[in-house]
Amino acid sequence: MRQIISNVADVKQKIEAGRKLLLAGDEDALRQLPKGDWIGGTIPYFISSEQGGVVSRELICATDITDVVTSIDIVTYDPNSLARIYSEGPKHGFSFIIIPAASKTHLSFALNGPNYKDFGVRPLIGWVAGVHLSDLGKKTPKVINGQTGEMLEEGALVLQAQLPDNKAAEIGIINLFEQGDGDILTFNTDDFAAKDVLVNGERRNLSAYIVKNKLDTKLPLVADYYGAWSTSASRTWTRWRGWSSSTPRSSRASATSTPSRWPTTSSPSTTVCPRNATSTAAGWSFPATASSIISTPNSKAKRPIPSPGRPPSGKSPISC
Repeated sequence: MRQIISNVADVKQKIEAGRKLLLAGDEDALRQLPKGDWIGGTIPYFISSEQGGVVSRELICATDITDVVTSIDIVTYDPNSLARIYSEGPKHGFSFIIIPAASKTHLSFALNGPNYKDFGVRPLIGWVAGVHLSDLGKKTPKVINGQTGEMLEEGALVLQAQLPDNKAAEIGIINLFEQGDGDILTFNTDDFAAKDVLVNGERRNLSAYIVKNKLDTKLPLVADYYGAWSTSASRTWTRWRGWSSSTPRSSRASATSTPSRWPTTSSPSTTVCPRNATSTAAGWSFPATASSIISTPNSKAKRPIPSPGRPPSGKSPISC
């Protein structure tokens, strides 16, 4: 797979040439593209190995999977049908999902994903669509089905890719942050917004706590989900209410109780981002790369989860 950050004209040429693409870009840029074998999500924030962080409303991040897949299908899911996402995934391939941030589908996946039938049995990767921070309250995150031209504010788009017999999909986690050694924060509600938080067991106003402790809201909350670190990017903060783009899980449900810590520093993990890997990160979306995952097959959970394990002998893993 190859990832590039390019202009609309170049991406148009790839689509018209029949290339199979995963796209990320500003809504206005994605609306200019012709129909073809692609799915996309709105976001104008990128990271490239050449330029570092990039903010652009004109450029598009394109991942070309044409040369590593044999066929694709694009499927739309809503909060009710999303539970079938693993069981309906390709038996020999992988699925790529894009969900609009803060949508009902996003919330449903964040809270219920580990309980879906066949969770972790078939590879699923993806990211959360967003908007430019200056467009908060003016525009909504969207996903686009390139085959039909349909643009959705609610629902998830999944590209199901079949692989040749000599290939196998392998996914892993790239963590850009680690937990600090400060206070433990526990949330009592499952939501994208939080007014109050338990700080070491004591109820506090979240925004007041952040201001008093002069916490850097450019850094995310980092939680331990069954042994896998998860980050919750800060969107914006008001005096009385804090907002988060991912979902703090309820501490009242023991299965999902997840204390969080604010990182003291932003430190890369020991995992090296593959060359040419491109991530899209903003206040609205998770920091994500082509090989970061939405679901973690090898993480510990309240029930045994089958693991895909290593690729069978003779098959080479697909990675960026």
